[in-house]
Amino acid sequence: MQIVQQHIQDHREEFLAAYRELRPIGRFEIEVRLDWRCNAKCKFCGVWKYSRDGMLPVSRWQELFDELAGLGLAHVLFTGGEPMLYPDFLPIIEHVDSLGVHTAIITNGSLLDEERVRRLAALKGLEQITVSLDSADPAVHDEVRKMRGLFRRATKGMARLRELAPHIRLVVNTVVSASTAATVKDLLTLPVTPDHLRVFPVGLDMAWLDSLSGVAENDWGPWADEAKTERLTDEAVAEVRGHLRELAERAAEAGVSVELDRLHHDGPFTGDCVVPMGHFVIQPDGDVYPCCHVQDEPNRIGRLATQSVAEMLAGDAYRSCLANLRPATLPACRSCSRYRSFNEEAGRLTMIGMPSVAGGPA
Repeated sequence: MQIVQQHIQDHREEFLAAYRELRPIGRFEIEVRLDWRCNAKCKFCGVWKYSRDGMLPVSRWQELFDELAGLGLAHVLFTGGEPMLYPDFLPIIEHVDSLGVHTAIITNGSLLDEERVRRLAALKGLEQITVSLDSADPAVHDEVRKMRGLFRRATKGMARLRELAPHIRLVVNTVVSASTAATVKDLLTLPVTPDHLRVFPVGLDMAWLDSLSGVAENDWGPWADEAKTERLTDEAVAEVRGHLRELAERAAEAGVSVELDRLHHDGPFTGDCVVPMGHFVIQPDGDVYPCCHVQDEPNRIGRLATQSVAEMLAGDAYRSCLANLRPATLPACRSCSRYRSFNEEAGRLTMIGMPSVAGGPA
């Protein structure tokens, strides 16, 4: 959200007008999930269980990106599932690149073969590739991700990126869970040293699993119960914080930056959320939600399988979403960590959502 944050900083009055009028700010960083499929079956992630009915074809994705580029699209994060399992992933990201839009990818690293890496290296706007690695111990990583050989394949892919695409920022994304907590201190011993480490504990982000217990559809209930075993206790989170402080010190000496934002937020978020004014998530079937934490039917803001982006942004569902997040009171919002710093900075810059101006600017 750095581009949107900078836009707000540079166009404060324009942002405040958009805030009052319940409309977007004209600059977008979006998250796109092309496919729910994943060749890993991580203990703490169930997206691979989602239905693939109605997935958008490549032609519709290209139409959407053409329209979005005309509406101020600046950045697309491709994620999933495993985004590279989508049959036309490379043609799509190459199309987005041709529009002058910056991109980033989150992947489990298993499909970073030489051909893909060479094509990705040729993209002008691909800034960052994040590889998910939860432990420097291959056995621990493969077990928690439920895929034999994944660590080996992922680190080989990282080595190819270093060789063939050294200009692309390489990030390692680590989910700290009960299975991996003891090894988090060893992340700098990975075979390939990343430019950046992004670390967060499952224990702070799993409240949504409670809603899945007892749900028979797609066998969600048993999966949710298993996933909960990866939740970190308060004592474990405290121990992990200690390990990560030491890791951050060693990383600084090695020239590796570390992102620990999700460990720094204590207490519920109670301010205004302005994230959907410059961000949203598009699912594989074209359904649109305000963020990665709020993805239920009552909070859907669009259906791009049947409507244009402009129609969505002018629609009642989108405007209601913006209004309903002032302040943000959804359960997922109160425990939010991913967008909390962004919202707090937006509030500081513009004074919206601050106690002294409750309800926002007049």
